[in-house]
Amino acid sequence: MPNWNNNSVTIDAPLDQVMQWLIPLAHGEYEFDLHKLFLEMASDDPAVDELTGSKWNPTIEYVHESNEQTSLGYDSARTPNNGTLRRLHELTGWKIENEFEEPGCGFAGTFDCADGTCQEEERPYHPSCDVCDGKFPPEHYVLNTCERVCRMCRADKANPFPPADQNPWPNLFTKDQYRRLVANGEKQREFRHFDPKPVVKLFTPDGSATWLLALIEANNPDIAFGLCDMGFGEPELGSVDLRELSALRGKLGLPVERDRNFESTKTLGEYAERAMVTGRLQT
Repeated sequence: MPNWNNNSVTIDAPLDQVMQWLIPLAHGEYEFDLHKLFLEMASDDPAVDELTGSKWNPTIEYVHESNEQTSLGYDSARTPNNGTLRRLHELTGWKIENEFEEPGCGFAGTFDCADGTCQEEERPYHPSCDVCDGKFPPEHYVLNTCERVCRMCRADKANPFPPADQNPWPNLFTKDQYRRLVANGEKQREFRHFDPKPVVKLFTPDGSATWLLALIEANNPDIAFGLCDMGFGEPELGSVDLRELSALRGKLGLPVERDRNFESTKTLGEYAERAMVTGRLQT
């Protein structure tokens, strides 16, 4: 099997126009319409990689529109399919950007098309931490270990749990969850693009509000940050005052509860992207 290259593509065009160059598949997935993009391609052309830049036509698993821009997310075989993106730019004139990385071989880069010119540039590859999923330079990891743990997660694992009385919100978080929220806040202060997994899911048992909280701000222990869905069809990322959340009561007078069965499977940004598409927070 080939190594897989992760592609995050942004196109300066609305989704309905981009869809004219895609073919719908099952389960809400798509692929590029190569025969429309490459008129010279025969139906059984074996040289797909020579035209598209990748071994196979990738399956597009993520499609989203925001502010007249379309975002696509997919994995391509071995290398990014920048040949396909170049041809799309040539035919439409749209500005197209692709941020790609290949974890297996440890390379990453950007591919930008604008005003009739396309340019590819390499950039340093930052591996993901096995604990927090943050992306950090290689020097933040210990070599020759079974797991890849960043410098700050190693420090967290080395420190003993704080006393229970240092968790000021026992009605919202466990001691371990509070500690992880604080640690994520410290990491985001050092790495602005750090996208942690949510630590805790809170909800109103007698209402429709839900919160996925990922961190507590490093400079304000009363403010958390996460994905908030108040049940109005417009979930959003934002800050949450923990004092207000702790005191909040629903229509039957019940306090906010913690979902004891919640296990995070994606980063906060990935949950948010999905929620913007569906209009509700889904876990």
